[in-house]
Amino acid sequence: FALVSVGSEMCIRDRSTVVLQEVFTTLQQHASRYCMQLNLDKTCIMHMNTPVPQPIYYFTPLHPYTKTVKVVYATKYLGISVNENGTLKSHIGPKLVTARQSFNKLQRLWSHNDIETKFKLKIYKGIFPHIVLYAMHHDWHTVSTLHKLDAWHCKQLRRTMKVKTTYYDRTK
Repeated sequence: FALVSVGSEMCIRDRSTVVLQEVFTTLQQHASRYCMQLNLDKTCIMHMNTPVPQPIYYFTPLHPYTKTVKVVYATKYLGISVNENGTLKSHIGPKLVTARQSFNKLQRLWSHNDIETKFKLKIYKGIFPHIVLYAMHHDWHTVSTLHKLDAWHCKQLRRTMKVKTTYYDRTK
């Protein structure tokens, strides 16, 4: 089996339902040792490329194999939609919108003349690339999405540093 874990999100993959059930039960047993349990509302199973999927059960000591894990045909993992065929849906557009809205909320900071540009850049670099780049290593990147990302980054840097979009050098 393969286990991918980032922060509080976890993805367990295997072709065998028997192995998945064993891993799922073991995970629940280990969590219970530390008085922890899986969030039943957030836990789901998605069968990929399986002709006849078997149910996966929650482990409960009093009533084992009575409650099944919710089956879904598409889910979000690290902010990216994955469907039962294994295809991903890019989320660069909504991430850029969210980051731009957050950036705009700090407009008074960006336009303030008494705050040094160096300090503004520290704030920008500490917040906004992380919002946009979170889980990007799981996403598909086309030339178009990379251009969108570059354009967004350049525009926000220009606004932070108060550089006009058209620059004319009068010395030449």
